[in-house]
Amino acid sequence: MVPAIVQGVRDDDAVFLQSDCDEQLLITINFRQVVKLHSIRIKSLNADAAPDTVKIFANPINLGFDAAESDPATQTLELSPEVVAEGQVIPLRFVKFQRVNSVSLFFPSNHGGEDQTVIHKIQLYGAGGNSTNMGDWEKVAKKG
Repeated sequence: MVPAIVQGVRDDDAVFLQSDCDEQLLITINFRQVVKLHSIRIKSLNADAAPDTVKIFANPINLGFDAAESDPATQTLELSPEVVAEGQVIPLRFVKFQRVNSVSLFFPSNHGGEDQTVIHKIQLYGAGGNSTNMGDWEKVAKKG
């Protein structure tokens, strides 16, 4: 498993990610290689400013706020206050996230209707997508 962590410089509760002028937050994560994602973990210690929904887009092209709001996501997750407060790992639809170069996370709103959304940690769980080279398979098959 290869977790990708998006957060501040330090790994403590004093570092967080916060939306700018309203509750909407759009984050794009580019990977160095193709990955297969199977789970996500989102944690917020601020109950009223914790996100209540995340729209996840696999391999988005030029995704802006308008498109993130209106376009269908690869997967949409409703985040309960307990799941976000505890930072529970949430499984993704694995078949939808098999060959991912980048992922965009759109948080349209938060639980308390606050002006800003606050996130303390985002972790993506998965593995490198190019772990089997089918060209090598032929060489092994000829040996046997």
